[in-house]
Amino acid sequence: MCDITPALFQFCNSLKRCTGWLLFLAVAWNWQTAEAQQVGDLVVVTVEYETKIKREVVGKVYAGTVHRVIDVRGKWCAIQDVPGWLPKRFCLTTRAALEQYGKRIRENREDVEALVTRSMIYLEQGNLQRAFQDMNESLKVDPKRASSWNNRGLIYMQMNQVDLAIKDIDYALKLAPQYANARNNRGMCYYALGNFSQAINDYDQAIKLNSAYPMFYVNRGVAYLASGQSQKALQDFDAAISIRPNISEAFIGRSNAFLSLRDLEKAEDNASQAVRLDPQSAEGFNNRGWIRYQIKEMEGAEKDFQKAISLNPNFAKAFSNYGVMLTQLDRPSEALENFDKAVELDQGSPLSYSNRGNAWLAVADYEKAKIDFEKAIELSPENTEALNSQAWFLATCPLQEYRDGETAVGLATQACESVAMKNWSYLDTLAAAYAETGDFEKAMELQEQAILLAPAEKQEICQQRLVTFQAGKPVRTDMGR
Repeated sequence: MCDITPALFQFCNSLKRCTGWLLFLAVAWNWQTAEAQQVGDLVVVTVEYETKIKREVVGKVYAGTVHRVIDVRGKWCAIQDVPGWLPKRFCLTTRAALEQYGKRIRENREDVEALVTRSMIYLEQGNLQRAFQDMNESLKVDPKRASSWNNRGLIYMQMNQVDLAIKDIDYALKLAPQYANARNNRGMCYYALGNFSQAINDYDQAIKLNSAYPMFYVNRGVAYLASGQSQKALQDFDAAISIRPNISEAFIGRSNAFLSLRDLEKAEDNASQAVRLDPQSAEGFNNRGWIRYQIKEMEGAEKDFQKAISLNPNFAKAFSNYGVMLTQLDRPSEALENFDKAVELDQGSPLSYSNRGNAWLAVADYEKAKIDFEKAIELSPENTEALNSQAWFLATCPLQEYRDGETAVGLATQACESVAMKNWSYLDTLAAAYAETGDFEKAMELQEQAILLAPAEKQEICQQRLVTFQAGKPVRTDMGR
């Protein structure tokens, strides 16, 4: 059976779009500018400036921060993550910025602001090695600069070294306990580890320190959603939209919350709104593709996944989600190609391995499936989707040598308890695990709970499994979770 690992909680793992970390570098100097001319340009802001809509001040940008242009009107431009407009003459293209920052660094190897900002440009461009080198050099010059420790933590996050990221961000908070963005970024780290309660705690603190920044609410909403608290998630996404109505990430979050509540019409409406607000959003198309896949609009879903990948060829989540759909469409070879690409791009993602494990099941390669499921748990021992997928495999694999009912019960119990026994799919897995151990009475009890929680389209398969358990038989399938 069943539901292959969903992308419900995957959309906010991209640091570049969701943390807002580039807004906090606050350095100041004057430049000769090379103006951004096109939507999509990556630019460095050269002065501190209060952005405006007409004459009303609606936001603020800082010198040395890196942003992407989302709209251009005459001599004005709008940039991602900041409401309002600023003059194009204050935006330096990254190519020109790298030249000028490089000149400054050559003239003075201890120019901390130049090192930090060039590091952030490299990070945005995906050049992690050079980003790390510059940030390291800046810390040698000024080891008490909290923002640099925070930023190096973000680089570690992109390098999938989350423990080192937390260590750096912890030190940033030791230096600056009221550093709201560091709280937020540590929350991102804990989220990546599957520790949603700790992530929520950090987002709570970030919001207390800066209640006017919408992305903090978006990130907390994502964590609430991952922990099964869809209504709280909706409240946070709504709060973000009330602060900034054109924030596409909040609409992506709302669409996922409605998806979890099985309100598919509202889910698709919000996903489409996100794409309208930001037609260059790979995350938006990936999200809408997943929702269209859920409502069986496969042609539209495939186009959306392909669009997401064309916008961002390094978007591991889009490859993984496209692979999920291809697995369900019985196109396992294509699915495996996409999962291989997802793993290549993000070797720290437990869901990419878990999803690929499900594709290996579809071609009956149980050994490779076993390896991928184990790798997913190794990467994130608390990730509920990975726990659920491996438990399902251990409980239902057609080959006896790969089944382990007791271990499956332990893994599935951990997944169920993490969401207060409120997820039908996890309960369904736990029931299958108990059936594998021969405890059919417990299996039937849990299956009845799963039936009560399952959406309408899953009722039939849940009922069929209850009949199987009533007959004293375990589940056997090569369909992954």
